[in-house]
Amino acid sequence: GDADLDTLAQQATEVATLSSPGGDPVARVVSDDDGAYLVLDGLANLPDGRAYQLWSLTEADPVSLGMLGRDGTNTVAFRLPPTITDLAITEAPTSGDATPAGDFIAEGTIAS
Repeated sequence: GDADLDTLAQQATEVATLSSPGGDPVARVVSDDDGAYLVLDGLANLPDGRAYQLWSLTEADPVSLGMLGRDGTNTVAFRLPPTITDLAITEAPTSGDATPAGDFIAEGTIAS
């Protein structure tokens, strides 16, 4: 359940902070031997039909790393390829966008 993910995330190593355009930290990326987790903290809860989406900005074109759900405070496991250095979060339809629509809600860089 979610509690397990929260526990894993608390024991994992923080590798990035994603901040809003105003500079407020709203998400953290943590990783351990099993994978990576995105810990959302302080974003707004989205209405039905909307969700947060995670992107890699490392390549010329953004690549979707998956949907994060609509809760503004949540822990989500995701696959973090080692080549990725820059991440961003957008608000999207629940089904996800093929390319980012609208502004980035948060961005961050993974410490190497």
